[in-house]
Amino acid sequence: MLNLGKIVGILIGLQLSIPHILSQELQPLRKARPALGTTVSIKCYGRDTVQALSAIEEAYHLLDSLNLIFSDYNPESEIRQIAKNYRKGVPISVSQPLYDLTAKATELGRLTEGSFNIAVGALTQLWRSYLAEKRIPPGNLIRKFKRQLKERNLQLQPPDKLIFKKDRMRLDFGGIAKGYIGDQMAKKLREKGIGIFLIDLGGDLVAGDAPPDSDGWKITISWCEKIVTIVNQSIATSGPDFQFHVYQGKRYSHIIDPKSGWGVSDFFGCTVIAGSGYEADALASAFSILPFARSTEILSRKADIAAIIGRNSELISSDNFSEYVVSDGR
Repeated sequence: MLNLGKIVGILIGLQLSIPHILSQELQPLRKARPALGTTVSIKCYGRDTVQALSAIEEAYHLLDSLNLIFSDYNPESEIRQIAKNYRKGVPISVSQPLYDLTAKATELGRLTEGSFNIAVGALTQLWRSYLAEKRIPPGNLIRKFKRQLKERNLQLQPPDKLIFKKDRMRLDFGGIAKGYIGDQMAKKLREKGIGIFLIDLGGDLVAGDAPPDSDGWKITISWCEKIVTIVNQSIATSGPDFQFHVYQGKRYSHIIDPKSGWGVSDFFGCTVIAGSGYEADALASAFSILPFARSTEILSRKADIAAIIGRNSELISSDNFSEYVVSDGR
């Protein structure tokens, strides 16, 4: 015999549980704010909106704290204070994020044979000051500042000290800090229970798990008209369309070639996909400088990295780049 009271109780229980089930569905969230000289946005999915928003705010708070370390534009940043206060040959204590990223940058400098070099800061400032007056630096000054860029002039002393071997040296993390900050923001989101996200730092993106009903995050690369899909990876694009200066009709990229001392002027884009934001960021800068043959050689040894590079009328890509392409964008 049917127990009417039990049936009613089950129905009531189901009715009460439906809103709870619905509330646990993944909800999309997006926030954006100005930072790092661009707009930094976070898109994510979470079952608890309050928790997700709190995680996003913590990620932005982390961004602010790291920017206070690596910003070349803030006179109060750690790297600006170091440039002002260090003494040649004397170890100087630095924050752990600064030490860690300097170590990573040094490794990438060796990989790229000096085409990526964070000691380029003084040379970068030289170019900025001249271009602000619609001039370019004279060759003798460029050669003088280039002498600071030898690898031995910046040394690491574990666990947290740097040694500068020349006077008036200045660090420039502009080619790696965005990617690194994106990595740390991604780590913070995961710590707070948010695994599905896309962080866009203006040319540098860090992706988490694939969004619902999708095999990954679709990213448009406008300069080469490609659309790629990434999951738990990072992508960085560098090119004159992002930052450049014009002098006497010639476009100079914001990227300075540490070997020549000149702003790069003969390429139109480079996009790198890597497992970390800092690698993608730094290699996008380095591949914009390196000859095609050297870039190809590096990519052949780094199976976890994919890239497409354009210079003048030529376009090359790593063998694995096509694995990420879902459309030519046209």
